[in-house]
Amino acid sequence: MTKRGPKTEEGRMAVRDNAVSHGMWTERPVIPGIEDEEQYERHLAGITENLAPEGALEEELAGRIASLLWRLRRVTRHETATTRYVVEGIRGKVDYANERIAARDEGDDLIDTSLVYKDQERHLVLDPYYLDNIMRYEAHLHRQCLQTLHELEALQARRNGEQPHLARLDVSASPAAYLAAAREPSGF
Repeated sequence: MTKRGPKTEEGRMAVRDNAVSHGMWTERPVIPGIEDEEQYERHLAGITENLAPEGALEEELAGRIASLLWRLRRVTRHETATTRYVVEGIRGKVDYANERIAARDEGDDLIDTSLVYKDQERHLVLDPYYLDNIMRYEAHLHRQCLQTLHELEALQARRNGEQPHLARLDVSASPAAYLAAAREPSGF
């Protein structure tokens, strides 16, 4: 029988950051070498102070909300970096083409810079290949954040002797599902 998985502390340390290569689903909130641990600690302290948790469960939920909001920031940074990469890639291809045209010295016209800018502007909104993944991650994190916030608010209401709101929005369903349910005679 073949044994799987790292058995030594050294092996565990070697594989613990495997999920970090993607960055969206890592268990660790801060990606070493890319994000600032102190900045995350300030973010966590601010969110925790704002949510005013009491007790271990509320503190855990507040920490989860802070982590989800941190990851949402990461999605935005990823979108910006991907857009920059695509736009800069266009400029690089044009520069390369102009160098090749100039090297041939055949009197061909160089590529018009205004066309480059128009092509770059067209790519400021990413094509579906990139955009679908980004939107899916962002929507998932946003739903998780809202669900966790609702749970924290319900716990805090119970702790304060209040009734949690019975009408809670299920953020996991699509807007179309809500509209379809609202149009039915029985409604919600």
